[in-house]
Amino acid sequence: MNPPLRFAAAANPSWRTDGESPPTADSLAQKSDEIPASSFGAPVARLLIGDADKVIRRLATFHFEFDFGFTSPPYNIGYGNNKSGSGSALGDFRYAEDDDCRDEGEYQIWQSDILESVHGIMRETGSFFYNHKVRTKVNRKNDDSGSIGKEIKTFVHPLDWLRTTPFNIKQELIWNQLSTHQQNTAMFSPIDERIYWLTKDSPKIPKITIPTVIEMSKAGRKDHPAPFPPELVERVLRPFVEDNRDMVVFDPFVGSGTTSLVASTLGLSSVGIDQSERYIQGAAERISQLCPNTRVIVEDWR
Repeated sequence: MNPPLRFAAAANPSWRTDGESPPTADSLAQKSDEIPASSFGAPVARLLIGDADKVIRRLATFHFEFDFGFTSPPYNIGYGNNKSGSGSALGDFRYAEDDDCRDEGEYQIWQSDILESVHGIMRETGSFFYNHKVRTKVNRKNDDSGSIGKEIKTFVHPLDWLRTTPFNIKQELIWNQLSTHQQNTAMFSPIDERIYWLTKDSPKIPKITIPTVIEMSKAGRKDHPAPFPPELVERVLRPFVEDNRDMVVFDPFVGSGTTSLVASTLGLSSVGIDQSERYIQGAAERISQLCPNTRVIVEDWR
């Protein structure tokens, strides 16, 4: 049996989403006792509000480890920020707390740093699945006089920064989404995204296999600009569950809570992080409603 999920006991296990103030990261740090997430006799979904990299580094100080991870970070597409959730045609494509418009070099360093932190809290036998896509960036090249010149298109591939992380890239999966909302008559329709299976040196290999091309429509947008369907996570996670019913699931960009929701439906405990309090509260309500046997705990780690 794997070691239990470990957390400071100051994270009050009776606190859910009923309006009581959550414990802070500082209060957690003041306690040294630890409790297993499975001690309640049912799955525990811990949802942490805060910056992903900072929270992961804090988790490491509590000796937290996970077995299986699945995430899909912001893609740096640059739709802009929309904290109100309305007001323009692109409103439902915008994140609550992130403008998704970083300098590309800074974005790749940000992703690489987070993945390095994730690597540090994954068990040696664990697996982490990272969903991203090949993007087209448009820049303008200036001529010698300084005048703005023609547009230069650059293709940006997730492997550009994945190769800089300590992870082993075990395999690339293709997610065929069957359709796309992006309509550019100058290019073919992009209906695919990539999912990278990232491991350390001794990954546990499931006995059940799945095809490397997954055909599945995207999830509808309601309370989050880029949700993925629960069936996508389940397709990848279920083969690992067959051999390990005590595994802990992790998502550093949990968003609407899909990864944690799927973990709960399979009877697994999970930890999810998002900087948006609105998304975390929505995820908590979603999991509580669809998985009433799961103990949902929300904590503010900002």
